[in-house]
Amino acid sequence: VASQGFVLSVKCFGGLSVMNTYYLKVAGKDECTAGVKAPDDITKLLDRRGYKPIPFLDNKRYKSTFLTEIAGRAVNLINWAMAFVRIKVNSILFIQYPYRISAAAWHGIRYLKKMKKTTIILLLHDVDSIRQYNINRNEKRERIFGLADYLICHNESMEDYLVGKGIQRERLYILGVFDYLCEKEPESNIVSEEELEKAVIIAGNLGKRKSPYIYKLLESEREYTVNLYGPNYEPNGFVKNAAYKGCFPPDELPDMLQGTFGLVWDGDETNTCVGATGNYLRYNNPHKVSLYLASGIPVIIWKKAALAQYIEDNGLGIAVESLTEINNIFGDITAQAYREMKYNVVKEGYRIRNGFYFDRVMDWIEKEIGL
Repeated sequence: VASQGFVLSVKCFGGLSVMNTYYLKVAGKDECTAGVKAPDDITKLLDRRGYKPIPFLDNKRYKSTFLTEIAGRAVNLINWAMAFVRIKVNSILFIQYPYRISAAAWHGIRYLKKMKKTTIILLLHDVDSIRQYNINRNEKRERIFGLADYLICHNESMEDYLVGKGIQRERLYILGVFDYLCEKEPESNIVSEEELEKAVIIAGNLGKRKSPYIYKLLESEREYTVNLYGPNYEPNGFVKNAAYKGCFPPDELPDMLQGTFGLVWDGDETNTCVGATGNYLRYNNPHKVSLYLASGIPVIIWKKAALAQYIEDNGLGIAVESLTEINNIFGDITAQAYREMKYNVVKEGYRIRNGFYFDRVMDWIEKEIGL
């Protein structure tokens, strides 16, 4: 990488304080969704590493009409012009994709690299081309992948997809799993079969259009309770063995979750994960995996999901082909087996709550750069 040759100024006062390192500041709202939690956590971890924020004006309000769309484009140009002025020569800029990224980003990043010799670290939260979502728009935005000196993707499946799209493998770094910063310290004191509550948690967007499988699961014959957390729940009369627990901000949610397993599933059906959102599980790291583990809750995940091997290999839960298998899970699992699973989850949750995975990948990249 061409940027590896320059030297950044650093100061040490009881630790490493890196100069000339920046990040695009993305401000989230305190909402009942995980959409703001992941970028806000990355921001906190970048602050902890000494990166300086480059605030971007919010352009979302400028998208309803032709005139306001033009105003929104003007805001994007202003944002990149301000970034160009603030960022010093031979610096590092960390960008979270797709937040605040428009078509103007390609030009802004290109000029920063050319005129200010800026090294770009790009972290992918989502790759919408995999979901076949708004193809033309997202293909234009995803052009910036080719400008990144270091590209942080979720896992090996996403890495292979990006290589297939022409990204050099040597520029790709695997995150592993998203961190979920919180202060909750879960316990693992399960002592008997009687204490194994037959309850599964589903946290996230509960809308029928987003998660149709939920409503099919609720209508199915089950021997366990489904506890639901999140916005847009659309109940269709009384549902047996189901309880809507409410919608909570992401930082409060770990203290509210009640259940034996957290479910990671998506798509239209309960027998397998299909459709654009279901297929996406083959490539992405769902943030709810991090939520459950940070909360000390083992996971039930689709067997063909990208994170299924991580869950099984580390004893963090169970992978299933179909949701019909959950009844058997509760029928077969012993308190001892669940206790061991909880012990593994509590250990892994500690790392996730404290930013282990992001810090690890950034340590790799910064070492490669020469910081």
